[in-house]
Amino acid sequence: MQPVSMQLKAPDGQTIEARGELVQFSAYQCFPMTGEPAEVAILRRLVDTLASHGVALYRSGPFIDFLAEHAPEILAHTTAVIDPDDVRPFHNLPVIASADGLPDNAVLICEPRAEVRNRIARRLPPRCRVITLDDAGQFTTLVPPHAWIARVPSIYPIATPEIAIRPGVDFLLLNTPAGAGEQIPVGLCYVQAALERQRVDFQTVDANMIFYHRFHMHRLFDLGHEPLLAHGIAISTDAWGYNERIWVDPRQWPFLLAHFADTIDELVGKIVAAAPRVLGMSIHQRNEWITREIARRVKQAAPDIQIVVGGHSCYSEPFGRGAFPEHDYMVIGEADLVIGPLAEKLIAGERPKNLPGVISQHDDGPFLPGPQPHNLDMLGGLVGMLSDDVNVIYQTWQGYKSTALPLTRGCVWSRCTFCAERFAFRTRTASNYVDEMEAVMATGRGGQFSASDSDFGGRPETLYEICEEILRRGIKVQFGGQIRLNKKFDVPFFKLMKAAGVTGLNFGADAFTENTIKQQMKGYTLDTLIQNHRDCATAGVTPQINIVIGVPGETDQDMLDTIALLGGNRDCFPVINNINVAMLVQNSVYWFQPDKFNIHFYGDREENLPALLFRRPGAAVVLDRAIHRPVCQGGSVPEAGPGAAAGRHRDLG
Repeated sequence: MQPVSMQLKAPDGQTIEARGELVQFSAYQCFPMTGEPAEVAILRRLVDTLASHGVALYRSGPFIDFLAEHAPEILAHTTAVIDPDDVRPFHNLPVIASADGLPDNAVLICEPRAEVRNRIARRLPPRCRVITLDDAGQFTTLVPPHAWIARVPSIYPIATPEIAIRPGVDFLLLNTPAGAGEQIPVGLCYVQAALERQRVDFQTVDANMIFYHRFHMHRLFDLGHEPLLAHGIAISTDAWGYNERIWVDPRQWPFLLAHFADTIDELVGKIVAAAPRVLGMSIHQRNEWITREIARRVKQAAPDIQIVVGGHSCYSEPFGRGAFPEHDYMVIGEADLVIGPLAEKLIAGERPKNLPGVISQHDDGPFLPGPQPHNLDMLGGLVGMLSDDVNVIYQTWQGYKSTALPLTRGCVWSRCTFCAERFAFRTRTASNYVDEMEAVMATGRGGQFSASDSDFGGRPETLYEICEEILRRGIKVQFGGQIRLNKKFDVPFFKLMKAAGVTGLNFGADAFTENTIKQQMKGYTLDTLIQNHRDCATAGVTPQINIVIGVPGETDQDMLDTIALLGGNRDCFPVINNINVAMLVQNSVYWFQPDKFNIHFYGDREENLPALLFRRPGAAVVLDRAIHRPVCQGGSVPEAGPGAAAGRHRDLG
């Protein structure tokens, strides 16, 4: 709670200081619908205030039944019940679908949850006098202590989005939680641009942000604390942050589905009712739990709806099949040149097979890679989602706004042994990139940007041009990204970056001894590594580093030397962004050449690898540094002993 103090006059005229905490009334806590005397007393007091005039009741969930049971006198003053989903009579009262036909009237919203009340209030005509259960907070002598919760500064209440799906839309493009809370979804924007180029009838629904704002309003205005899953695990305040692990732990998935059941039910119900021909979704590790549930339920209720997926979990054919078996069609890799023609065929009723860049349940031939775009300037970007309400929806609950703005795709080096992001390097032009910065800023969103690239500085000349263009146009931005080490970077270059608004750079150094640099095939020297970081810090830009440990060939002495290097050069290594354990991930050098790096498998490799990889959809395999054997990520390892059967695991607890 937020502590406050104020000066008060005592009866004897002396001034005393009173200390307390800012609190607010929670109707959700006050009315748990248990029928306790204190709860009924304050409810009937609220009803008494309505007895002098007619009132309409807005039905939302079970509270209206609780109201009729414990304060039945309200029914004598009720003119109508409003319910857009169910117009069956209620206690012999007429039930209408909206308040539009009502005379000037008071409307009592029968709903304890703050975010739901907020949405209902926006549906009512301005002439209606809106009464909510929050009005019970005025009877302070009756309010039980537990109904007062901490008041925390936030952006709420805001116009949280409704789940509104256009009936009969051909292609529904759906974004599911959990993604970064304030970010406009970049991948979804590129898919949207591809559908626009193909003139497909589509609608985009960002359910991620609907879940996000509903979650935080419930936390801040109903609970007053972090929500708990059914088994007592808390969903943290920063649940949508990059470091929240609850979304990627399959042991939590049933509890997450139960916790968000109301919104999931509403979303699935509206998808089925709208009956799009195609449901398209982007899959990544954090949203597999809910996207698979939605796909299963939609397919069960409406088998003709085609499920099309793509995204980070679909970057390779075998990985994608294991991550999301519920697909009808899956775009492998980049979707820009593939999704539009595929959507047209599906909307026309075709069920194509063996398409380049796509796998499907209809294929009878080998997978063929799809085309990759080379002119990134022609692909569109965020502009298609820069609507009037973008700055309301895309912000954190504290009001922070940042925009992910990719410059490049792929990696100019693409040889690091542990890395799976080994794709052809391409870059936008400097003018196109800065144009999009200005388009975002023109919405009033501000100039906080981050490059969501693997290799933001892969072409230093383009990065140089961007900085010059920003300075030439005189725009004020702050941005940064992940870059590789490069001899072209020096103090003047970094000073230019700082002048243009670069505040931090995340160097993908990963290795910090000559041996680990060699084992990871990084392509630079230790001298270049140190010099780049020192020059960056000297120019006033904060250098951040990634560290990868546990690669084959690394020794204990490498670990000690890394610690000594970082500790002895704090001026140029001020921030460790993350420490990653080496994994056997698809598309890496280790994946294709395990024998070369002394990576061994229990039993037969071909038999065991799928069991390890797909024990949890989307899982990677962690390497045991001591003997370089694969260890399943996610809380268990294969049982010890040569030839152990696939799928037998020892719980690590």
